[in-house]
Amino acid sequence: MNVIKNRISSDRGDSNTISIILWIVFTVVLVIAVGKVIFDAVKARGDKVAACIKNSNNVFTTTAKDANCQ
Repeated sequence: MNVIKNRISSDRGDSNTISIILWIVFTVVLVIAVGKVIFDAVKARGDKVAACIKNSNNVFTTTAKDANCQ
């Protein structure tokens, strides 16, 4: 009977270890996904600002095409 109890407790230990590993993997994937969304948003905004700067004539005047760059 002790052998069976030991195997059951051993299986539970393995199950807990696998569960912890899965939670860690899930958390890492979630952090990477959120980081990518934030990075893409910042990059898109940076690209828009860079395009506005590139297309501007000077700092003090704006043209109709640059009106969306404010």
